Amino acid sequence: MGKIQYAVLDAFSEEIGIPVYQILGGAKDKIETDKTVGIDSFKNRIEEAKSIYNEGFRVIKIKVGENLAEDIEVMESIFEVTKGAKYIVDANMGYTHKQAVEFVKKVYNMGIDISVFEQPVTANNINGLKFVRFNSPFPVAADESKNPNQKAHLCLFSQTCTFCIWQYM
Repeated sequence: MGKIQYAVLDAFSEEIGIPVYQILGGAKDKIETDKTVGIDSFKNRIEEAKSIYNEGFRVIKIKVGENLAEDIEVMESIFEVTKGAKYIVDANMGYTHKQAVEFVKKVYNMGIDISVFEQPVTANNINGLKFVRFNSPFPVAADESKNPNQKAHLCLFSQTCTFCIWQYM
């Protein structure tokens, strides 16, 4: 799929006389990436986030999905020690759709902005994912489906998620 996408971009760039890198936003001197806070004890997660922030990372991915109440507290504590960072939150299919909505609403009410809320429910829970998407103040991403056609359908046709994450390996 990626080869076809690039071939289309390349043909389009040839047609309009603009290089692909400029179509996609131009060249940059720096690339911003994230670093991940994994599932661990409450204290270790806060320390890891603080360390990541002090290393200079301003995008922090936070793994959640094992304990809703603790995850909300962790988000609040991480926010306190990393103000100014952007957050990607990956629930790794750990919540029900109702838990996922509770999580995002509580975090939102704390004034914490999540750039992406990734795979909050199981990959086969299409209706649950759609419920979260339409009840979340944050963009919701799907990434656990192993079938690229299913992902495309989720994103393009059923409006189940805000966007999909493809991982080429």
